[in-house]
Amino acid sequence: MAAIKALRQTRTFSQSAAAAAVGASSTAAALLAHANTVPANTLQVGDVIRGRVVMLVTTAGAYAFTVALANGTTALITPASAVTTGTLTARAVTVEYEITVRAVGATGTLELVAQVSPLDTAALVPARASATVDLTADLALDTQVTFGTSGANSATGEQHNTRVDGQ
Repeated sequence: MAAIKALRQTRTFSQSAAAAAVGASSTAAALLAHANTVPANTLQVGDVIRGRVVMLVTTAGAYAFTVALANGTTALITPASAVTTGTLTARAVTVEYEITVRAVGATGTLELVAQVSPLDTAALVPARASATVDLTADLALDTQVTFGTSGANSATGEQHNTRVDGQ
């Protein structure tokens, strides 16, 4: 008789409250500060983390805009930059990501795929990356925003949904 494998539950983490606006008059990377935290030592090899971030972007004019998925303040993956040719006012931008756990422990390995919704550009190709992360500590997934030029630019996190599917 074949052994029956115990099924792990799907866990969902959400942040719906708007975070503080970031990026105004600066070109430094800033966190949207609406992290979803996966508790330490809960991920297993084969787990898949899927997430979607929705933010509102306002600009003073043409700009380059880069978004990175981060663990705390450390960028894990940076999809292609989005560029616009004119002013945006509270334009919704989405970031979708999928992370597969390849190894756990203090030197855990994550395989990542992420894409930012296009603004005035053609469809963007998903970025792929691998990252070594200490999974014996909390995994605090957040979004970093960087504007290419300073001015009256802002990005406000509106929603961040994360789902962990166990193997």
